[in-house]
Amino acid sequence: TMVASTANAAQGGGANASEAKPAPSRIYLDTYLETVQNLPAEVQRILNTLKDLDATSQDLEFQAERKAERCLELPPQSSRNTTDEQKKELATLRAELDRLHNMLHLLANEKVELTKTAYELLQGHIDVLDEEMVKFDSEITLNTAQQELQQLHQEQADALAQAQAHSIREKSAPVSTTVRETSSTRDVGIKQGDQVAARTSARGEPDVWVIARVMDISSDERTFTILDEDTEEGGESSVHTLPAKQILKLPKAKERKQPKTFSDGSYVLAVFTGTTTFYRAYVMQQAKWQAKNGIWGPYVLAFDDDDDVNNPGYAMNRTVPFHHVVALPRDFKLG
Repeated sequence: TMVASTANAAQGGGANASEAKPAPSRIYLDTYLETVQNLPAEVQRILNTLKDLDATSQDLEFQAERKAERCLELPPQSSRNTTDEQKKELATLRAELDRLHNMLHLLANEKVELTKTAYELLQGHIDVLDEEMVKFDSEITLNTAQQELQQLHQEQADALAQAQAHSIREKSAPVSTTVRETSSTRDVGIKQGDQVAARTSARGEPDVWVIARVMDISSDERTFTILDEDTEEGGESSVHTLPAKQILKLPKAKERKQPKTFSDGSYVLAVFTGTTTFYRAYVMQQAKWQAKNGIWGPYVLAFDDDDDVNNPGYAMNRTVPFHHVVALPRDFKLG
């Protein structure tokens, strides 16, 4: 009954999801809460069934103990002093013990299956919650960035209007820019809303690469407007307009066919543990495809100047998620 009700609930949820339009951020969690309204009752039914099975098992164990004690009180069947009546009773007791042991075995298997059902039920909802939280966080980030992007566009429009006011002759002329004739995008397939690695440092300065989100792409795909997702409060604007050569696409751990993976002994650009900043690192162990989970596993990397305090002279080996490792630019400049 529990499995059937869970399956029906899952089928119903799937139908609604296919017909409904994407929910705005304010109701992501409300939608999820609607799907788990019946969850406490379903879990409670499983727990109650387990409790009943435990009570039945204890009763059967008590009966088995009493019958075993009676068997020990009777003389062995091979004894000359054993009467036919005692032999018959002993045979009956042994048959009853076999029956009780079989029932206890069946009840134990049933409890294991119920426990698995409860675990799968809860794990499924946990996975859905994780997905909803990612959508919710992304929506909040996008909303904030859209506001900052709108403000930046307004500032650019005001600056352009002031420049046009100073020269009537330049009013209708296009803004002159110097663009090197290179490929339109350094990485193919970057879309608005994607997370990327972005170099925010000025030309000539040591490279500073951070995790950023693409907010806008120029029509010729030569410039990207990005949001630095870890700008300190009160600091400079978190929105930057950068050329395509300062943008690197982040790999996706769930895509089996990746354009490039990095072998042991190669240098890469990777996010340092606990930060949103990329640093140069040396590949100690390359990522491997985990067929069971359907994702790429992490890299084991050694970052520059990251010494192991327990082993002086050796670098600390750190595990870095697959999607936080990209190719080291040829012109990378160390600080």
